[in-house]
Amino acid sequence: MAASSVAACTTVRSTPGPDGPVSTGPSPTPDGSPPARAADPDVALARRVLRSERAMVRRLDAAVLAQPALREVLAEPRAIHRRHVTLLVEAVPGATDMPPSDPDGGGQSGQGAPSRRRRAAMQSLSRAESTQAETLGRGAFAARSGAFARVLGSMAASSAQQASVLGTSAQDAA
Repeated sequence: MAASSVAACTTVRSTPGPDGPVSTGPSPTPDGSPPARAADPDVALARRVLRSERAMVRRLDAAVLAQPALREVLAEPRAIHRRHVTLLVEAVPGATDMPPSDPDGGGQSGQGAPSRRRRAAMQSLSRAESTQAETLGRGAFAARSGAFARVLGSMAASSAQQASVLGTSAQDAA
């Protein structure tokens, strides 16, 4: 994650230097305590991505519950999204305190119950993976940290690849 930046309202100490004043960092507050730091925007982004990844795991799990025959074909995407969740939980401060599910479904709400028809379920999951790839790709562009942008870009590529595989599986199920 990107390092937290100093709040815009913080004054900066400086000392004279040969070419003018040199910043020596933020000035302490009037009571002598260190200045408040602005919240890291990548943490907020990571929380949103974590909610979205958890929603994708729930969606895949629900599809397997509705159609146990999909367990094998959905094993890889389920494992991938679980790894994404694990990675994000380790990176997001307080993530273990976040509820494992949220009412808005992490941007995947309105999907309803999984279809009991294999082809329809696979098409729906393929579309969900495409949406997830777009969400992650936008997150990669929004990330302040280059390392975090690369992680999100990799996650986006993974979801795009799974969308393709599931879409092909849906066509084969016809």
